[in-house]
Amino acid sequence: MKKYLRFISITMMLLIIINLSNFSSLARPITFNDMDITLAKVVEVISGEAIKVIEEDSNSNKTVKLIKMIGIDTDSSTEAMEYTYNRLLGKRVMLLPDSKDSTFDKLEGWSYKYVYLLSSKSLSEELLEQGLANLDDSYNQAEQYSDLDKAMLKAKEEKKGIWENYNNKNATIGVNINTATYTDLVDVLEDTTSSMAYSIVNYRKYNPFNSVEEIKFCNTAFTKEWFDKNRNKMSVISNISTASFEELKSLFNDTELGDKMAKNIVEYRLYNLINSLYEVRRIPGMYHNYSKVEEFIALKPVNDYVEKEIKVVNLNTASIKQIRRTCFFSVNRADQIVKERNNQKYIIKSLGELEKKGYISRYEINRYSDNFSLLTNINTAKEYELESLFGFIDIKEETRDNIVKRIVDNRPYTAKNEVESIMTSAYYDKLKPYIYAVDSEIPEYININITDRYNAVELFNMNDKEAEKYLKNRIRYTFSKNINFDYANYVSDFSLFTNLNTASRYELENIYGRVWKDSKYQYVRIPKEIIDDIISFREDQPFCSLDEVSEIFSKHKQKTIYNNIKDYLVFY
Repeated sequence: MKKYLRFISITMMLLIIINLSNFSSLARPITFNDMDITLAKVVEVISGEAIKVIEEDSNSNKTVKLIKMIGIDTDSSTEAMEYTYNRLLGKRVMLLPDSKDSTFDKLEGWSYKYVYLLSSKSLSEELLEQGLANLDDSYNQAEQYSDLDKAMLKAKEEKKGIWENYNNKNATIGVNINTATYTDLVDVLEDTTSSMAYSIVNYRKYNPFNSVEEIKFCNTAFTKEWFDKNRNKMSVISNISTASFEELKSLFNDTELGDKMAKNIVEYRLYNLINSLYEVRRIPGMYHNYSKVEEFIALKPVNDYVEKEIKVVNLNTASIKQIRRTCFFSVNRADQIVKERNNQKYIIKSLGELEKKGYISRYEINRYSDNFSLLTNINTAKEYELESLFGFIDIKEETRDNIVKRIVDNRPYTAKNEVESIMTSAYYDKLKPYIYAVDSEIPEYININITDRYNAVELFNMNDKEAEKYLKNRIRYTFSKNINFDYANYVSDFSLFTNLNTASRYELENIYGRVWKDSKYQYVRIPKEIIDDIISFREDQPFCSLDEVSEIFSKHKQKTIYNNIKDYLVFY
């Protein structure tokens, strides 16, 4: 109705202007509903959204003006320019300003207007409906922004112009793996068996997926090849404004209901701009089903959302109480972890180490990995994590809180030793192995279980007595209490397990496998080609199983080395 009345008003004014001017002048400003509407003749089309016009007042004074159409961006499209050329060149148009134009980011010398022929739609709206322009978000305060947005959504749904492949792009995301049925998972995801679908459903019962990469933790059948085929067919949070029909359908975990609700959502958003998740409840049928999908829908890309603050503790320093508050471990479990690191004076290098030792399960690593740090960045850590640094130190709470406050107040730091001035040297010496200020201070470890031991002696600069003990013992170490040499001076330099998802190139280059060569066992360094493949693989997706590692070694015919080191590789 509003658009219809606007059309009648504009048409009436156009006729009045023409009659009053007796067709002798091009335009005369008239005020109507507090808006200045002007007639002008288009003499040049500069681009799809920009034109040059001549305005003429009642005294026949002519003015040349550059006009930018409000709300759109045609991105120098030749199709958009051709459309505007055919529609406007040489014709009289009506120019309508926007009362919110003070909010626009204007170019000097340009006037920003809605451009009308004898139509209820502006050229901005026409171009959007034809799929020849994109809605420019910088005009989000404009009076007609909502109408323009609907025009663009219509073009998207009808796959017009620049949106020809829009649905195809969205259709690549076929299912939401947090909600899809067994049938949808098998039907949409390539090479997915019923047992694989079952493992997805079983996993998410206890631990909803935070990313599509996490699916690889469900089952070893989810190989790199499988993941590459299906990466773009999966989502964990669905954008209710843009998701494809199939993805919307998968949200409801019920084929019949999903089909019905997906149709309702697509139809609703064709004519309505969804401004809030609350408004989603207004979609027919959604009110009683909203709670089923609430956790897994959004109105903008997932990366645009600020995640809830997660409490983090440094697992190498936190007290039993702090660990339990963060992850709900039992007293006994938290006590085991604290004893392992305190009594043995060992620094945990990877959560995978704790899994190997039976202190924590794979499920718990997936669930709580964001709650634990093993090394604390004093420039970015929240107060709770900084407090956990003092969990193993006998210190008054008030003193600890004052130090934490000073650490935060004196940021940023260019080196970790700068915090020594705001606490006693005794405290700093205890915290030093567990903190860093810049990336260059992050230690690189040598895995003493799978390196050439003579190499380790040299790198650690061991004294003769320590070197003799280390070299003499051929047993590999699983627990720090089994280490037979005094390692206190090197505890920040070595590890017992290597996390393939985070290990530096230096760490990987110092891994050796024992092989039979020249009639004797020798330690052989991992070939550079394998290291390159490991780094390349994890840049695309994290390692989630030893099978993925095995494939890389097999590719380079180094399975013997793999078999020799695999027990000391971890990932999370």
